[in-house]
Amino acid sequence: MFNPKDVTVAPGQVVQFTNNDPPTRHTVNRDITTKPGPDVPFLDPGQSFTFQVPATATSGTNIFYHCNIHGAAGDGTTFGAGMAGVLRVK
Repeated sequence: MFNPKDVTVAPGQVVQFTNNDPPTRHTVNRDITTKPGPDVPFLDPGQSFTFQVPATATSGTNIFYHCNIHGAAGDGTTFGAGMAGVLRVK
């Protein structure tokens, strides 16, 4: 599970994803592939990945993401099933 799964961010902010779930491998993938968002194929236990929210992201932009192994993509406006999260730009 992403913890926290609902995060408020600012345009240009850097977000770090760290896999603190040994011994499980996870991914971090944006729900809508045509929009900017985090995208890392595998994150082994102890590994981290950083994503910079686009500086051009406007307030109200929601960047939904999920784990391809333990979740599913939503429609870009709601959480997908299982392991999913969102970055909410303010």
